[in-house]
Formats: sequence, C-alpha cells, structure tokens
Amino acid sequence: MKRLGKSGFSLLELMITIAIVGILLAIALPAYNDQIRRARRAEGRNKLQEISLAQQRFYTNCNRYAMLLGGQQVDCSGLGIDQPVLSEHGHYQLALQLIPDGWILQAVPTGDQMLDVPCGTLSLSHTGAKSASGSDPAHCW
Repeated sequence: MKRLGKSGFSLLELMITIAIVGILLAIALPAYNDQIRRARRAEGRNKLQEISLAQQRFYTNCNRYAMLLGGQQVDCSGLGIDQPVLSEHGHYQLALQLIPDGWILQAVPTGDQMLDVPCGTLSLSHTGAKSASGSDPAHCW
C-alpha cells in the first residue's frame, strides 16, 4: 500500500508567515502614510499659490489687497472665492489674514492631514515668504 504525503501547511509554518507579514506591514504602513501626507501637502501649497495670484490680480485692479476671500473682484469687495475655502480634496482649509501693507495666507490641515506633524499649518505672505508651523518646517516647501 502506498502512503500518501501530507498536504497543506502546519500551524508553525502559518504562524511564521503571519509574523513576517506583520513585520513587513509594521515597517511599510507608516512610510506609506507619510508619503500620502507629503503628497497632500503639495495640494495645500498649490492652493496657497493660486490664492496668492488672485491677490496680486486684485491689487492690480483695485490698488489694495483684498480683505476677504469671498466677495467679488468686480466691485473690489473680495477675491470671489467660494466659502469655506478648501484645497482640491479638502485636506486644507485656507484663511486670509491682513497685516499692515500686506497679507498672510494660511493652509490649515484638516482631517487625517492634521497628523502631518513635520509641517502643520503652511503659510505664504505677500512678499513670497513661505513658512510652516510644524516641527520640521525646512522640508515643507
């Protein structure tokens, strides 16, 4: 009589496989999430640049900076941007702050993007100065 060989996996083999997959996930998942946050950061920077250009157009047409993101450019009451001002996919909410002889735009992270500790809130001023409120602002722009 011929003896048939065992088929399938032993419990030990299965546990080793699960442990290896767990270790790989523990390494890969944080790196993946960090890369996603970095990509979303570009979305916030782009929206800041877009609004900055709108402010420059407003200044050219009205001889002053806009006090509001809303309003209308035609009557010099604002930039004409729908409220609330969010980045393309809603990961940043934009705010305008007037200062003497200029303005500062801020992109405040929302949702999961608030976990972007290295950058936090991104800022852009009328002079083109770029900054971030996080723990490592040098790598945010």
